[in-house]
Amino acid sequence: IVDDVTFSSLPKKEEIAVGDLFSGFSNTGRALWLYILVAVFTWLWSLLFVIPGIIKSYSYSMAFYILADHPELTAREALAKSKVIMEGHKWELFLFKLSFFGWETLNFVTHGIAGIFFVNPYIELATAEYYVNLRAIAKKENIEGIEVLNDNYLFEYAEEELLKEMYQDIL
Repeated sequence: IVDDVTFSSLPKKEEIAVGDLFSGFSNTGRALWLYILVAVFTWLWSLLFVIPGIIKSYSYSMAFYILADHPELTAREALAKSKVIMEGHKWELFLFKLSFFGWETLNFVTHGIAGIFFVNPYIELATAEYYVNLRAIAKKENIEGIEVLNDNYLFEYAEEELLKEMYQDIL
C-alpha cells in the first residue's frame, strides 16, 4: 500500500516528500486485512476453475488504490468499491496489463535489475493513472455506491482561498 499511496499522489499532481514514502504504514493493518481478503476470495473463486479466480482478481485490483486514497474505509468497503468501479473494465485492465509484457520480459532478462530502477515504478504509476481514469469515468457516469471516490479536487484545482483556509497551519 506504500507504493499505492505514493503513486496515487503523482497523477493528482500532489507534491511528494520523503516522509510520504512511509505514510502508507499508518494503514498497515487494514491493508494487510485487505490483502488477506483478496487472497482468500480469489482462491475461493479459483476453486471453480482458474478463470473465475483470474476474473475476480481483476475485480479486486483497484481495492488497494481505493484504500490508499480513502484510509477511513474498511477493507471490505474498499473491496466492494473496487468491484463496482471495475464493472465493465476487467477486460480493458487485462489488455492494459498485457501491454507491459515487453517490460516484464526485460525485467526477467535483467534478473530484476530493470524492475527495481524502471519497470516496476513505471507499471505502478501507469496503473495508478488507470485508477484515476476509472474514478473519472465513475464520476462522469454517476455510478451508485462510489460517492466517496468522487473527489472533485482530483479533477480540478481548489481555489486559493480554500487552500489557505484548509492548510493555514502549514502555508
